[in-house]
Amino acid sequence: MTLSSAEAITLKDILALPVLVAAGTRLLSEASHLDQPIRWVHVVDTPRGGELIDGGELLLTTGASLGKTAPERYRTIDKWVDAGAAALLIEIGVVLDELPQDILEHCAERGLPLIVTAGEVRFLEVTEAVHSSVLSRQFQQVEQLQRINESFWSLMYNRAQAEQLILHTSRELALPVVLEDLAHRVILYAEGHELPSQLLQGWEGKSRRWASDHSAAGLIANPVTVQDPENSEVSWSFIDIQGQGIHWGRLFVRGAALDDTLTLHTMRHAAMALTIERLGALNPHAWTDLRERIGLKRVLKNRFTTVEGQKVVLESNGFHTDGRALLASELRSAERLSLTSVRNVLLSISPDVEVMVAHHENNSHRVVCIISANSQKWEATELAEATRQALAGLGTAIEFLVATGPRGPVDLSSALHRMSALNAQIPETGVALRRADRNQFDGLVNYLHQDVRVQEFGETTLQPVLLHDARNDSDLMVTLSTLLEHPTSRSAAAQKLHLSRTALYSRIATIERLLAVDLNKGEDFFGLSLAVRSYYGA
Repeated sequence: MTLSSAEAITLKDILALPVLVAAGTRLLSEASHLDQPIRWVHVVDTPRGGELIDGGELLLTTGASLGKTAPERYRTIDKWVDAGAAALLIEIGVVLDELPQDILEHCAERGLPLIVTAGEVRFLEVTEAVHSSVLSRQFQQVEQLQRINESFWSLMYNRAQAEQLILHTSRELALPVVLEDLAHRVILYAEGHELPSQLLQGWEGKSRRWASDHSAAGLIANPVTVQDPENSEVSWSFIDIQGQGIHWGRLFVRGAALDDTLTLHTMRHAAMALTIERLGALNPHAWTDLRERIGLKRVLKNRFTTVEGQKVVLESNGFHTDGRALLASELRSAERLSLTSVRNVLLSISPDVEVMVAHHENNSHRVVCIISANSQKWEATELAEATRQALAGLGTAIEFLVATGPRGPVDLSSALHRMSALNAQIPETGVALRRADRNQFDGLVNYLHQDVRVQEFGETTLQPVLLHDARNDSDLMVTLSTLLEHPTSRSAAAQKLHLSRTALYSRIATIERLLAVDLNKGEDFFGLSLAVRSYYGA
């Protein structure tokens, strides 16, 4: 087995060997030569030395085979370089008392790293030490390759899902990994230490360009490397997911070193594992269900640091929100709805419609859905009505919960969460449209409710009242929430709480004392309102 350049022993490693350190060895070449990989060690003290090497060797000589004149030495060095010698070590003190200047100059001219010793050194010890190191690294590499084999075979044997395969590949390589379909839409990714939005910025355009550049190569069975058109310092390597005459998509790895045996091995095994996963899937000819389920999961979980970042990731997934009319919806039926059927009727509304549909994670009779259409052609309410009419084509009774107010990913997430908490009202026949719109403030509050900084604000501000309720089994938080819902009418608040005005004012006094606020002051009232809303969410 030949070690790759990333794994091979280098001149730097060899110079650090005790036997050479003890001999006062020096490298008389540029420091860049320290990274020169060494495949093997060979002693050359005969005129035929250049004929006995295969390339990549460190040559050891006493100088006897170099020749006695400068032209002879030039010819010998040329033979070694032409045969692929990686470096030359000359022992001083046996044949040569000092290094001839012409040897130093010609080695520099031919780019051959030159090493000299300060005295005699046993070549046997050098060859044993280097060969032992090379073989040890080869053995370690075999062990690592075997471990990679076993890890992927174990995943395939246990029918691991594509998500797990992508995550495992990223962990093995310690690099970001992206899986795309043939329309250049991102199905899955493992971002590593990168921000997802930076990793996937402009993905469709870049991927289409790479595919065009390599279209003449056919299907890529061995990874190839391409440069990021937006950043010349970033490279990607990709391999096709293919099997039994079917091409599913491509697996990309950011910053992969294809001269590294382990990287190549891992990418090939990942492609094979994904191919087997596809062949065993219920719908092996399409990634659509997986792509949309993962896309909706990203919307629902809000795992992004910025709204723009979330938009970028959704766009890489094939769902656009800028300049679009958006709907968040949930379909409920007494029977399990087919995702393919739902998707097809929604896409039939208009060529510019984009959708993501997936079964509710806790109820297979519910379908979660987000819809996007060109806002210049559609008003959100018109899109909702067109959707209701299209759903009638499924021929089953459906409750169509819809929010027409979302203006971006955050609003979509908030609306979907809100709908999930509503009880079902499935009609006996037809499609019953039920609106679940809320104002933007609710969406914002619901989003901020997940932020630990906002959670700390709410918890810290309200802590005295929360502790009082816990210790005294009281309900001052309910009283405070009701007061904030009726800012201009204490009578309305008392009526809703079923309290007399006297009892309400007593509670208000306690709340103001505990929180050190005055509810008649606008600033205090606003601060408490924000704390309560962020504490409970929308």
